[in-house]
Amino acid sequence: YAVSDVGMLFSICAVLSLVTLYPLLMKRLPRTYVDPLFKTKKERLRDRFLDLLCVFYASVCISVYCLPVTYMFYSSVCVISPLSNLLVLPLASVCVVLSFLTYFASVVKIDFITIGIAFLTKQADTLLLKEVNMLSSLGNTYFYFDYRYGAVIAGVLLIIACAFLIRRKTAFKIGALL
Repeated sequence: YAVSDVGMLFSICAVLSLVTLYPLLMKRLPRTYVDPLFKTKKERLRDRFLDLLCVFYASVCISVYCLPVTYMFYSSVCVISPLSNLLVLPLASVCVVLSFLTYFASVVKIDFITIGIAFLTKQADTLLLKEVNMLSSLGNTYFYFDYRYGAVIAGVLLIIACAFLIRRKTAFKIGALL
């Protein structure tokens, strides 16, 4: 049962992408440590940009590794999924945290705090729904695959995964070339 479960397969692909492909991309980013007390505004801005780039890289890595599973079950891939993940996931995380805070404040029974946090939660949820509606209004931007493309994508990802496991630079180059 678990082998054919879509959620489990997507989870495995996501974790595999973050273990294999994501570190390779992160090595390319110019990171230097500067004490936060002595950072200039330019360095802080650059760090924020690099943080956003890291989130985008993670989203792209997960999308690439999930292509074979997506092909296998749906025969198509949504083009804007990395962009939507970049925009929706941070706000969804805030909504989850605010929901927990609302629950805990209601358990403590401090009414004015509960009402304030519940209001913030409702506003964040409304903003999240507006964001999702805006992204869904972009239309159906899908790529549909023939069975050969799915096999090629799965083969390339298999080569990259094997290269990671055996740590051969030649295999990495072959996988990148394909």
